[in-house]
Amino acid sequence: PFVVIGIFLVILSTIISLNLTRMDIKMAKTMSSNIEISAPDQALAYAKADLKRALNYAAMEALKKLGETPVIN
Repeated sequence: PFVVIGIFLVILSTIISLNLTRMDIKMAKTMSSNIEISAPDQALAYAKADLKRALNYAAMEALKKLGETPVIN
């Protein structure tokens, strides 16, 4: 019974490995093509804007707290 399970696992891992290799080749071909892809660039721009906005709000809140409780030695 363990031999059957072992053979099944070897066959399953081979199939999964071939599938992952095929997907990797397909992704490499897509990345190397000269097709203009604007969606990832737009998503990156939105992420940058969100991070800038969050950092700005955090800085304003920190300055507000610092104004309320000044540091005195």
